[in-house]
Amino acid sequence: MAEREPVSRRGARTPGLGPGGWLPRPSLFRRFGVGVLLVLALGGAKVAVGHAEVKDPLGNLPDAAEVVPGLLRGGSPDDTGLQALSSMLNVDGVINVGGPSVAEQAAANFLGEAYVHENVTAGQAPSTTQLKAMTEFLRRYTRDGKVVYLHDGSDGGRAVVTADMLLLVRGWSWSAMTKTMATGDWAQLNASQVTALRDVEAVLTGKHPRAHNRYAHLRTVPW
Repeated sequence: MAEREPVSRRGARTPGLGPGGWLPRPSLFRRFGVGVLLVLALGGAKVAVGHAEVKDPLGNLPDAAEVVPGLLRGGSPDDTGLQALSSMLNVDGVINVGGPSVAEQAAANFLGEAYVHENVTAGQAPSTTQLKAMTEFLRRYTRDGKVVYLHDGSDGGRAVVTADMLLLVRGWSWSAMTKTMATGDWAQLNASQVTALRDVEAVLTGKHPRAHNRYAHLRTVPW
């Protein structure tokens, strides 16, 4: 015998989704209210995060910090970091003293940021020639309130010693330069880099005969 579908009683309500009957009107209002509050909460969280990113754009960059007005120092920026440098930090130039990165250079150029790569050996300090090139770069790309971002990839010591040397070349005293350093900066420098930093300071202040110093041809140049 073939099965027959049951005949619905006239006037019976058809349930909504799934088994069961319609929810009472107060329950529907309560659920709708919870949904609205959830949407508002998520929207507020998104706005708060957005404001935080604008307030602290350095948060988009690894270990980033301002050395002095016009010079930032940190780790290698990704595409998001480069965008933050360009749009929120007024960065006009990027100095890479770590390993070469074709992709980073291409991204910086696309964003209109000047780019220079000075390949400083890991665990070492920049040479006189490299310092002169970077000083000229800073003079060119920190005009009119613009900023330069200095980074060194994974070896933080190169960026620290380079930034400190650039301040000495700018004409800063050893005392003034060290006041810009955070507590952990010294820990990133090895003995060779500290010695190189002292050599630069000795030449620029006349404390050491230039003939016996690898930075003998370095001169103070404001930027």
